[in-house]
Amino acid sequence: MKRQDSYTISGIELTNTCAGTCIMCPRSHAMTRKQGFMDFGLFKSVITQYRADTPAGMDLPLPLDGMGESLLHPQFDRCIAYAARKGFKPTLALNPAVLTEEASRRLLNAGLYAVDLALEGADAITFGRIRGGEGWR
Repeated sequence: MKRQDSYTISGIELTNTCAGTCIMCPRSHAMTRKQGFMDFGLFKSVITQYRADTPAGMDLPLPLDGMGESLLHPQFDRCIAYAARKGFKPTLALNPAVLTEEASRRLLNAGLYAVDLALEGADAITFGRIRGGEGWR
């Protein structure tokens, strides 16, 4: 977490795993750290600590994304629901290509505050050139 003026900029990366090889993403060409999913116990601990340390931050959206695709995390809905129950406003930025009907239901039932959809390209060919990876086709 980084302090800036009177508010906290924060985010919790549920995973750095992604099926894409996006041309604009440093994850595709520069990330060297091991890929994986955040353990739910660790997530709960981070939420508890963040709530205790920065109560003013609860008025702001809490992004649950980073270098990876959060919908690939097997417990993304559990993390969202936990954060929402603790008074946070959980948000996600995601690629619509992974937004299935099941994932949509899980997001709605979990209490997601907001979602940002990343849309690149006006057609499938352009989208594929930008996003890359077999997971998006």
